[in-house]
Amino acid sequence: MSDDIPATAAEGAPAGAHRRGPRDVSAAALAAAPTEHRLTIPQIAQLLGLTRKSVNHWSTSSAYGEFPPPDVNGAREWGAVRSFVLRQRDPRPADGAGTEEWRKWVMRHADDRGPGAELLDEHGLTMNLRDVVERSRIAGSRAGLDMSDLAPLLARTARPGMPERLRLPTLAKVVEIDRNRLHRLVQAHAGDAEDPFPAPDDRGYPVGAVRDWLARRSLI
Repeated sequence: MSDDIPATAAEGAPAGAHRRGPRDVSAAALAAAPTEHRLTIPQIAQLLGLTRKSVNHWSTSSAYGEFPPPDVNGAREWGAVRSFVLRQRDPRPADGAGTEEWRKWVMRHADDRGPGAELLDEHGLTMNLRDVVERSRIAGSRAGLDMSDLAPLLARTARPGMPERLRLPTLAKVVEIDRNRLHRLVQAHAGDAEDPFPAPDDRGYPVGAVRDWLARRSLI
């Protein structure tokens, strides 16, 4: 696995994004404490001081290992992304490595301190523990850990679940209503006095509340 971090100049790139080495990116990831659990590629690039092209390259090149998968909004769990970034400077042990070497690799950041390390992900895991989980996913039984205990946690964190909020086009697909029909419902009922259509914020419409609203009208 290569630990090179591509950082070519791109339109709209943050200051300092022309070239940032892997050590700098790892340090940025360790210190970062984003306010959202999930981030889009542009948000990841801004947080780490990289170009969007650089982050996109992670998701398309097998040389870096598997980049964390996106949810339906194109956002990725920061805890998984952070662990991915740290592993670019600290690749997995070589084939044939012993249990102790694998265990040290899995637990590399288990005792880190600082705001970035103590941040909780959407599963209630600190960033330290989430890194242990992601490395355990790769190590498997080679680190001497009880994988039966870890299995539920590995399954729960394997892919992002449904976001709490969605924009209208994606929301229509999720609730299985024609997009134009849903748009008309929003326009017709957003201002209802007793039971208005659930209001959006900058992340979109609340999926659960919209489902409940549609169910009350026997529309789903």
